Amino acid sequence: MSTFLIGGGWDTAEVYEPFVRAVGGGRRIGCLIVDEGDGTTLFERYAEVLRKAGPDSTPVPLLVPLGSRFEPDDALDGVDGLLVCGGLTPAYQEALAGCLERLPALLTRRGMPYAGFSAGAAVAARRAVVGGWLAGGGRCARKRAGRTWPRWRYGRGSAWCPSRWTSTPPGGGRSRA
Repeated sequence: MSTFLIGGGWDTAEVYEPFVRAVGGGRRIGCLIVDEGDGTTLFERYAEVLRKAGPDSTPVPLLVPLGSRFEPDDALDGVDGLLVCGGLTPAYQEALAGCLERLPALLTRRGMPYAGFSAGAAVAARRAVVGGWLAGGGRCARKRAGRTWPRWRYGRGSAWCPSRWTSTPPGGGRSRA
């Protein structure tokens, strides 16, 4: 299984090209989005950039309502690669909480590449920075990047990325990896 962690440039096709190549031409890419009411619109934005990265790829929406859990076993049937999109990192952590143990094994068994964008990249580690903009007494990111918490908050990730900690600074700021 190939893993791609993307921290910025969500609308730049080039950042998705290695993932799309790993999935293969003419294949289906599941786009996991925590739906805060705008899931369909967000999916269309990701689908557009994925089609630019691989014109023969077929993005498939995997919308999870805010506060709900993602059930990968059935959702990934007929999908050849998984992109976990960006948004509220704590919401993605919650959506994936019920499948953290089995999702990496399922992807490996099926030979499915994984790409995580922003929140999707953060939750790929064993422990993930899921919010906060202050660390060690100083500012480490823009306040709006803190996801409503001033101090860093850590949470359990999926552990399919060998890194112990990951985070991508949304909207700029120092890396929290």
